[in-house]
Amino acid sequence: MTRLTSDAQNDTVKENSQVTFYCTAESVPPPELELRFDDSPLGFFNNGRFTLKRINASNQGTYGCVPRNILGTGPEAALHLTVLGKSFAHNY
Repeated sequence: MTRLTSDAQNDTVKENSQVTFYCTAESVPPPELELRFDDSPLGFFNNGRFTLKRINASNQGTYGCVPRNILGTGPEAALHLTVLGKSFAHNY
């Protein structure tokens, strides 16, 4: 079983902030965990963590964690990240 979560409340972050993804998967031998964004590889998790900094609108979309080892690829876990743009408050 593969599980992907983030430290963002309801998987929603503000623009110019950062988000950390957490992935766990159980297998023997232990898997490498790859983070993918809209089916494109971003890199591998380090101790189950992967942080993206300076989030902007182009980071909104579906992220997946893909576990793999010498025996093959396991089931992917996915989540959708929503990015909130800046809101400007006006004082009148």
